[in-house]
Amino acid sequence: MPTRSFYFGPFKLFPDQLRLLRSDVPVRLGSRALAILSVLVEHAGELISKQDLLSQVWPDTFVDESNLKVNIAALRKALDEDNGQSSHIVTVCGQGYKFVAPVITRESEISLESRRRASNLPASTKHIVGRCEVIQQVIGQLSQHRLLTIVGSGGVGKTTVATAVAERLLPTFKDGVCFLDFSSLNDPSSVPNAICTALHLPTTIENANEQLNSHLQNREILLVFDTCEHILSSAAEWAEVIQSSCPMVHILATSREPLGTRGERLYRLPSLDVPPADSELTADEIRGFPAVELFLERANETLDDLRITDSEILTIAEACRRLDGVPLAVELAAVRVRLLGFEGLPSVVNDHFLHFHQSQRTGPQRHQTLAAVFEWSFNLLPENERFAFLRLCTLSSSFDLGTALCVASGGTMSMAEATACIASLVSKSLIQRLEHGASNFRIPNLIRYYASKKGLSHRNCGESETYQEQLAKVNWPGLPTDNSAPTLQTRALQVW
Repeated sequence: MPTRSFYFGPFKLFPDQLRLLRSDVPVRLGSRALAILSVLVEHAGELISKQDLLSQVWPDTFVDESNLKVNIAALRKALDEDNGQSSHIVTVCGQGYKFVAPVITRESEISLESRRRASNLPASTKHIVGRCEVIQQVIGQLSQHRLLTIVGSGGVGKTTVATAVAERLLPTFKDGVCFLDFSSLNDPSSVPNAICTALHLPTTIENANEQLNSHLQNREILLVFDTCEHILSSAAEWAEVIQSSCPMVHILATSREPLGTRGERLYRLPSLDVPPADSELTADEIRGFPAVELFLERANETLDDLRITDSEILTIAEACRRLDGVPLAVELAAVRVRLLGFEGLPSVVNDHFLHFHQSQRTGPQRHQTLAAVFEWSFNLLPENERFAFLRLCTLSSSFDLGTALCVASGGTMSMAEATACIASLVSKSLIQRLEHGASNFRIPNLIRYYASKKGLSHRNCGESETYQEQLAKVNWPGLPTDNSAPTLQTRALQVW
């Protein structure tokens, strides 16, 4: 598969990767600006109309022409920062733009199979549903930031997206891609040895830094650090070591919480879109939602003649909503229907479903059941966050910060400790922070159900207690006894 790169002055442009280098140093530009530059450079010397640029960079989307002007201005500033003159892009008044600098085009022919042999990406066996835009966004951000972490809850598809991104970037990194699965590591100190082993470097812990610097310093390579949450500090340390001494190495990490290192860019991976409740959508319109599309595709993988009626589509839509559009949960529900039929599908959030096994046994053990997914996250929590999390899971809907602080503390934590716990649980993808509304936190349905079944009781906060019973144990004067908790909300915001 041929891949092209373009050279002009001190710049190197890689359109497939949306990456621009100036003297081998990445230039910070947005993905739209780089897409505009790619179109202009690929047609250097030709007049490209404004309408053509808009249709190619914003396909199937109406945007105002001012967006184009803003991005052109950003390109000129980045390309002509030394002389302040438009020596690369000129405006043809009333018509469009033209790239006028001399351009050298280079093409290389590297087969996908040879790239894969040089790399070690896991084979992709399934069609990825509903993630095309996400993959493009990650590619665009990775072109601008040398360390990008895909953050999300268990089962949301972080590894799937990271692998797809790395697959698409194989042609653009001269020295390929190295995929590192950290899930099997039990000792954080083994991280450098795991990196060296994946790169086929003989090493010991004592000389890992020297070996990595020597090997990676002049290489254009993408390292994928997959599943970092249980060895977080070590993964962050070595990401920073590599970033500081190897200027052409990019790192794409996946984790249930940020690495927390310098220069890290975060991409929070959302669940798949689900049909809204109480809508008047047709069955065909419902089929177009990514979560439902994924369900139907997985249900039909071994049953080509599976016929699903319009009423069953409504049942599937409700199940996808109950599962919050989490891809792993949707796939498990589809497998269950494939094997057992639609009976019980409306109540997928239950004990049996949490322990329902995938039909494929080759994936990570922590992904074989949803219970294992949540247990992995729960076991990584420090003790005070476990208790705060279990208490918060007694709330059945969205809630505000004041309510969260009251319930999380159980009357035994200080406001500062409860605040720190909630912030950490949000960071670790166990609590979702909603963008709008007064009640701007929620815990996904399956996570909340899993916690309710832990059966743990500590610090006088059992799962059978009502909100009012928990409030009664909090020794704060004038505490309200309803879910609005306005007085506590005011105090919480002061601490937050």
